[in-house]
Amino acid sequence: MKKYLFSVILISLLAACQDDSQSKQLILGQWKVDKWLVGEERTEKQSLDASFDFRPDGSYEVDYTTQKEVGTYRIAGRKLYTTENGQMEKMVKIIKLTSDSLEFEMNRAGQFEVLILKKQS
Repeated sequence: MKKYLFSVILISLLAACQDDSQSKQLILGQWKVDKWLVGEERTEKQSLDASFDFRPDGSYEVDYTTQKEVGTYRIAGRKLYTTENGQMEKMVKIIKLTSDSLEFEMNRAGQFEVLILKKQS
């Protein structure tokens, strides 16, 4: 029984590592916000121009046109962690990540939000 349990745990850990590795490859590049949904009703934010750039060295940049955020990121399971230079780490839940689409949900200052991004390069 112990041998079986160990095998199940090992397979689960390997699958999680492979998923993280694939996610790390898929997230690389420049992304543009397609939709930004706010609240439980998922009301679409209007006139939003924001872009994200995830780099192979683990750094990222977000350009909100009026301000920029620069720092480091990491992926663990279905979670994306970002640490802006000089700030505390933040986490968002990855809903979907493909070669051309990224969706994540977050709680920003108590407000539920979902971002839908399209890959630019």
